[in-house]
Amino acid sequence: MISRDTRITDLTVDELLMLIREAVREELRQRGEASTGEQTALLELDPLHVGPWPEGLKLLSREEY
Repeated sequence: MISRDTRITDLTVDELLMLIREAVREELRQRGEASTGEQTALLELDPLHVGPWPEGLKLLSREEY
C-alpha cells in the first residue's frame, strides 16, 4: 500500500499505474457508474493531486515518445 506521504517521484511506473487505477475505480464506485459500463464518467474525473514536480522533470509528448 502506498502511503499519503509518498512522493510521486519515489513511485515506480507500476505503482503509479496502480494508484491511478485505484483512484478511477474509487471515483466510479462513488458515482455508482462502475456496474453500468458507462465510461463517459472517466472524462469528468477531478485531477489527481500528486504534489509538485521535481525541477527538470518534463512530460513527453506522443511525438517525442
